[in-house]
Amino acid sequence: MKFSSLITAIPIFGMVMGHTIDYDSQLQEILTPPQFEKRASNNSLVPLLQTLAGSGLIPNLLSEITSSQQKMDTVADLILSAVQGGSSIFSNISLNLNMNVSTTELLSGITGLLPSVFQGLLVNETNRNVIAGVASGLLGSKEYVWISALILELGQGADLTVDLLANLMINGTTYMKFSDYGKIEEVNEVEKRDTDDNDGSFSQLLNNMVGTLLNSNLFKGTAQQLFDAIEESGIVVPLVLDIITIPTLPKFAGVVLKKLYDNHVFDGIDLNSYYVAIKKSNLLTDSTEALLTDETFGPAVALLLKRIEDLGTFDAITRNMYGDLAKIPSESAKSSDAAAEPTY
Repeated sequence: MKFSSLITAIPIFGMVMGHTIDYDSQLQEILTPPQFEKRASNNSLVPLLQTLAGSGLIPNLLSEITSSQQKMDTVADLILSAVQGGSSIFSNISLNLNMNVSTTELLSGITGLLPSVFQGLLVNETNRNVIAGVASGLLGSKEYVWISALILELGQGADLTVDLLANLMINGTTYMKFSDYGKIEEVNEVEKRDTDDNDGSFSQLLNNMVGTLLNSNLFKGTAQQLFDAIEESGIVVPLVLDIITIPTLPKFAGVVLKKLYDNHVFDGIDLNSYYVAIKKSNLLTDSTEALLTDETFGPAVALLLKRIEDLGTFDAITRNMYGDLAKIPSESAKSSDAAAEPTY
């Protein structure tokens, strides 16, 4: 697997609509080697990553992109074009990276980061409360009721398929909504999209940022060096917190996924075969059991769930999926009422 397939998506977030911000110059300044000469680290990528994360460039770019529907639509189009390999934006750029990594190496590197990430996000009380607030806002929102609906469907034995995910996301968000009693009703909604006159400048900006990234030291080392630097730098936890607190980020993710789905990018992906394999291997249950019984992370997870519950999340999920249950008479109540009615 080449990292070049991932890199093409990164500079897309440097696109700015409506006004000009020279993100490429900022990126060049961040990635300039002389800044790191006086910093002590055996891994030369550590100070580079720390400077990049500390600059606020990544969350600022995401906030800019997610600030309007038109911007999100435009970036979704660019991502689709890059995935399909037909983007003229990247046609003149050589992506011959030295970094080649297998899927096993990639998963191993990500797995190695998890303990420190869990420590920072779950054990730290302040960060844990931030995570709880974000999770509560997402799960308790009517716009994202499809997440709870998906969990319910899987719990009832449904196959995990791309079509199931797409159906639930659509039914729970843009085109459908759950009514007071959980009935799905169609909503007539027409999306308006503004045109943009700066595609040429956007393309040039993207070309510049791709070149800046590929010419930096960040992608000239080995994959192991990069993962080691990520862990040593300690950037993941603050970066995650900065990104997940962008309120419009879930909507942006939905826009991109819908664009890819509508254009058949996910056709042929058999999610259910992976889902069945995971269930048969007990990987999910064993991992969950290990996490919940861990002396360090178990109590932290319990406190996280308790915090989410205290925020009224589960009550909100119930209302969003089924409406006000107090208005729905139970079968026993119906029987009692029928028995009390006089007959003539």
